[in-house]
Amino acid sequence: MLVRVALVFLVAAMMHLSGHPAGAKLAVGLLAAPTSRTLGSGNKLYFRQVTKQTDGTFIICAGTDALGAASGTWHILGSHTETPWSRLDTGQYTLEPTLVENDNARRTLLTKVAPYSVTLLKIPPELDLEDGTILQTGLQLDGDNTKPYFEFIYFQSPDASTRKEEVFNCVGQFDRATSFPFKTNTWNVFKIKILSVDAHGYTTATPPSPETRLTVVTFVALTGVTAQGTVLLQS
Repeated sequence: MLVRVALVFLVAAMMHLSGHPAGAKLAVGLLAAPTSRTLGSGNKLYFRQVTKQTDGTFIICAGTDALGAASGTWHILGSHTETPWSRLDTGQYTLEPTLVENDNARRTLLTKVAPYSVTLLKIPPELDLEDGTILQTGLQLDGDNTKPYFEFIYFQSPDASTRKEEVFNCVGQFDRATSFPFKTNTWNVFKIKILSVDAHGYTTATPPSPETRLTVVTFVALTGVTAQGTVLLQS
């Protein structure tokens, strides 16, 4: 019995010295804050084309972009009824806007921003090692070089307590697949999917202007754990 008690104290001491305190203390950092729930969103998503260089980094595309606009032009995707925002187990983010507009420019958008190529890249499967390590493929995290790359700025709902602006910034690509349902006596809306890629340190230098809601947001380099994108809070 004395030996068992001694072992318990020994383990506790080792955890304390190693910087890992007892489990009860770990929960102190997060407290309940039900008033932080949000309602609505910014309903705005900007994007502009960027070019991937040979070293993997990105710069603003030169010349006209995929939509025929001048280099560096910011586009607004449309009016959204909803935009699910999620993070995959690879660390990538997805945005799936449901658009109200279904004019010809948007119905044909994917043929320009996510063109089909007969030389489509085939993504090899993950490699699972015996120790549990999963090796992701470079293509999965860095994108498809047969499609254009874009920078995205998505307005989320302001912080519930401080009312400060929050925007999500990433570099990514449009998915080639979409859906556009038609139903009698129902508004026809369609969904477009956006997937982030490793931005390799890219930083927004010239945000959309005039967009007064962005003048209070400081953009940062997308690198390390935020390489796939990050949420920026008004300063």
